[in-house]
Amino acid sequence: MSRYLIIDLLVLAVPFLFSFRGKVKFYRRIPSIMLAFFTVGAAFLIWDVWATQRGDWGFSHQYTTGFYLLGLPLEEILFFLLIPYSCLFIYENLICYFPDRRIRLHPGFNIMVAGGCWVMAFVFWNQNYTRTVFLACGFFFIVTFFYDHDMLESFLFWAYMIITYFPFFVVNYLLTSPPIVWYNPDAIWGVRITTIPLEDFFYSFTMLAFYTLVYRIFRKRTKKGPFLEI
Repeated sequence: MSRYLIIDLLVLAVPFLFSFRGKVKFYRRIPSIMLAFFTVGAAFLIWDVWATQRGDWGFSHQYTTGFYLLGLPLEEILFFLLIPYSCLFIYENLICYFPDRRIRLHPGFNIMVAGGCWVMAFVFWNQNYTRTVFLACGFFFIVTFFYDHDMLESFLFWAYMIITYFPFFVVNYLLTSPPIVWYNPDAIWGVRITTIPLEDFFYSFTMLAFYTLVYRIFRKRTKKGPFLEI
């Protein structure tokens, strides 16, 4: 078993075992998670394939199984399902066990943040990863403005995003320190937190925020009917 696959499975282990226990019964949300995977996950996989072919990052054959699809190792594809599953497990437990409260945001908050992200993308246009991650992050805030602004005014959403940075840091350190995943220095700032490129922090936020947004949309449908629940 490859080191990357072991990391994937360790990330999944605790959330999966507890998916069948307690008030949350998270296993009932698997259809919603799969729908999010086939939308958000598909978009990020396309980005991953494109960036890998462009040479923005790559993967060590030493730490992967050797099974590749569209230039991505099997473990990388599983990453886009297992990581969001584990993080959404955290989100569901937060909203189940803790009271939420509304954070009043300025009416132009989304536009200002999106604009700031796109300015950063323009300034660092020649760095492929930096440019793309800021374009995607800005796009998230525009989409959320129209589809689910309430999510950004949820205290628990921001608490969830902060909490996910703790496992993110551990997992990304394990991926970037051998390295299992390497980065083209011309595609990034070059600023790293230990071995983790600074862009990865924006990437993690954008991916998980998009997953949560789409998951919430499908999750609301379960309240109208049982067709998305197991």
